Amino acid sequence: MGDTARMQRFLIALALATACGGPRNAPPVANDRETDAVAGECSQAAAAYAKTLRPKKGAKVEPGKLEGIIAKHCVDDEWNKALRTCMASSGGEAAPGKPRPVCAERHQTQDQQEKLAAAVGPFVESIFEELMADMRRFADSMCACKDAKCAQGVSDELTKWSQELAKRMPEPPQMTEADQKRAAELGEKMGKCMQVAMTPAPAPLQLSSIDPASGDPKGGTQVKIIGTGFLGDGGRKAKVYFGAKEGKFLRFEGDTELYVETPAGKAKDKVDVRVVFDPGGEMTLPKAYTFAKKK
Repeated sequence: MGDTARMQRFLIALALATACGGPRNAPPVANDRETDAVAGECSQAAAAYAKTLRPKKGAKVEPGKLEGIIAKHCVDDEWNKALRTCMASSGGEAAPGKPRPVCAERHQTQDQQEKLAAAVGPFVESIFEELMADMRRFADSMCACKDAKCAQGVSDELTKWSQELAKRMPEPPQMTEADQKRAAELGEKMGKCMQVAMTPAPAPLQLSSIDPASGDPKGGTQVKIIGTGFLGDGGRKAKVYFGAKEGKFLRFEGDTELYVETPAGKAKDKVDVRVVFDPGGEMTLPKAYTFAKKK
């Protein structure tokens, strides 16, 4: 549960609510638009950058429109050469570890970020929505796990992902209350799924033996019935019958033993031992107990 708790705190603390993200205190950068080659570099940067953006559901974007918007801002807002070069190398799908957020963090001013965010915002998901999409994939993977090994694997991937984000987004802006609620609900879902996957399945309810297997026909012999799953998920009640007569239930000893005092029986009779669990149903050890005095 530790990784899940850290993930939830990290998501609430680090997810960006603005469209293109990056710390608000990013330092200003110099203008190095010096030659006509800038326009070509802006086109390359825009084409690569656009590939990392996730289209917003329902938004209709004409081919090349995003690239044109980004290239225009690159020229008009005087992106410096370091930013243009960084963006041009950031092609590929947007995902944890990709360089697009790093470019914004290292080379883009707050004003440049906000202008670009406003321009592309109607067409693409915000960084926060991208993070939420990644988190939903982690949650779906965790909830599909059936054992501890699988859950630990997802947890390890989540830890690596959060560490990468922590390096890129050390001082994110505050999220809205609604954003925090969504992040917390997703973290809670993942935590529950992880707990289920990491918790061993309860042992099946079954009987295996009785000790001692014989006792005084007058009754009063304390015997131990051995098996598994006696306590189940939260405890059970039990009645024990020796043939047709009910014994006196004494106690459970953990999940594998229960103790009972035998009733009186007919000497030399060999009877079934039947245990009725509530919940759980009825189980029988055939001809498992003999009413006979010890020699």
